[in-house]
Amino acid sequence: MAGRSKQGQVDPEAAPGPLLRSPKSPAALELSLPPLAPTWEFEELAAGLIWSGLGSVPEDDTDGLTQQLEEDEELQGRLGRRKGSKWNRRNDMGETLLHRACIEGQLRRVRDLVRQGHPLNPRDYCGWTPLHEACNYGHLEIVRFLLDHGATVDDPGGQGCEGITPLHDALNCGHFEVAELLLERGASVTLRTQKGLSPLETLQQWVKLYRRDLDLETRQKARAMEMLLQAATSGQGKQGLLCAWGCCA
Repeated sequence: MAGRSKQGQVDPEAAPGPLLRSPKSPAALELSLPPLAPTWEFEELAAGLIWSGLGSVPEDDTDGLTQQLEEDEELQGRLGRRKGSKWNRRNDMGETLLHRACIEGQLRRVRDLVRQGHPLNPRDYCGWTPLHEACNYGHLEIVRFLLDHGATVDDPGGQGCEGITPLHDALNCGHFEVAELLLERGASVTLRTQKGLSPLETLQQWVKLYRRDLDLETRQKARAMEMLLQAATSGQGKQGLLCAWGCCA
């Protein structure tokens, strides 16, 4: 519910809602999810035509055949490099295709990208990872999928993120189910932001900022999460954590 820019600071004037960071400019959305520039796809098609024989030369032209093979190998090398670099396509915020899919809650797109080899932990120009974004926007199943496939649960972000981990991000936006999942997957409850806030203190700050705007159900969930974090901090273990959440949620 809190507003935070790409630099990580909390904006108390932001209206409560699911978005943690300030809206991006239209230019930031130029990297649409479905399309990749057709150039590399065209080159793949061209390579396929060459290797299928459409680019063959007469049998008696030995020198020509040798030259063509050398050119074909060079083209294949370029295509391999292009495939390896296509995941580095970014918009003006430094967001990759996976960042955008996580922000927009497109689970199927996230699955496809990861299965095609998209890196799990790239950072945008500020330092946020796709997992940060999924936690920030409260997309529980995307968070689960990323964790299942090896996303770094305690990534503190880059220099512009002020040490905010995905757990801090989820708590600072009131996404308690996401926070619970992160705890189950081993997220640290002792890591602090550059401002010195633990996850528990981050939650308490969020409640203090938005207490007047919270309905009864949300207050109860916040209280349950506070008890869960207190139990984790005191070292009660996983069973104690789940009991604390189950008894109060």
